[in-house]
Amino acid sequence: MTLIWIIPVVGQLAYVGLAFAGAFFLYQANFDWQSVAYPVTKTISVAAMTSEQFDKFKKNMVPQFERYCKQEALAQNSVDGKLPIPISKRCECIARVLPDIFSRDEFAYLESHDGQPPQAGKDRVRSAVAQRCD
Repeated sequence: MTLIWIIPVVGQLAYVGLAFAGAFFLYQANFDWQSVAYPVTKTISVAAMTSEQFDKFKKNMVPQFERYCKQEALAQNSVDGKLPIPISKRCECIARVLPDIFSRDEFAYLESHDGQPPQAGKDRVRSAVAQRCD
C-alpha cells in the first residue's frame, strides 16, 4: 500500500525538479529556446589550436577521411551498392596516412584554400600512399 502511494509522489517531485532545470536553462539562454535546443557550433582555426588540440584533431580526422573516401569510391566503383573489399581497405589505409603526412601548416593552408592542399603536400601524400597502401 505504501509503495502505491510513494510512486506518484516521487514522480511529481521529479516532474517539478525537471521543470525547474528546464526553466534554469531557458533563463541562461535569455529565454531564447532556439539557442537552447540548437546551440551554435563553435569553431576554431587549426593555427589557433594548442598542440594537444591539434593531436586530437588529427586523431579525429581519420574516421572522417575514411568515410569521405568510401562515399566517393561508392559513387564511382560500387557493385550492387556495395564497395569491393580492396577499395575499402585502400580507403582505410589512406585515412590513416593523411593525418600523418600533413603538417599543421598544411592543414591551415587547407582551411584558407577551400580544402585544396599545396602541390608539395599532394606529392607527399601520393608517395606515402604508394609506399604504405599498395
